[in-house]
Amino acid sequence: MEETYQIKRKRRKPEIALAPLIDMVFILLIFFMLTTTLVQQTGVEVKKPKAVSSQLLPRKNILVTITKDGEFLLEGEMMDWESFKNALAKRIAESPGDMVIINTDVDSKLGPVVDVMDEAKQYGAQRMSIATAYEKWDEEE
Repeated sequence: MEETYQIKRKRRKPEIALAPLIDMVFILLIFFMLTTTLVQQTGVEVKKPKAVSSQLLPRKNILVTITKDGEFLLEGEMMDWESFKNALAKRIAESPGDMVIINTDVDSKLGPVVDVMDEAKQYGAQRMSIATAYEKWDEEE
């Protein structure tokens, strides 16, 4: 006589694995933290001039803002002209390959823009650009 044995397996209740869920939440948190810190804003409202030839530039750059009233900001920090020149010289010396982006109001005077470009060139800046708002060119106009 053959004996048959039946093995009874204990059924497990379905569970939600929390470790992968927690890992995913941390990955998303890190992603959002990194992407929000890469966006530089000056904190000053500047109405940029419009240009058809506008291009997106790499994130690594030196952001200079000139307000309509002729005030200077270096990466969001307002300074007088002498402090601005010293800070700009230091920043360019730290990263000579970074592009100097001049963010100026459409109604500001040209003199301060030229002064900033001249100072940046003297301190060794190799690349400069003026920030503009992109305007789509329409051939029908």
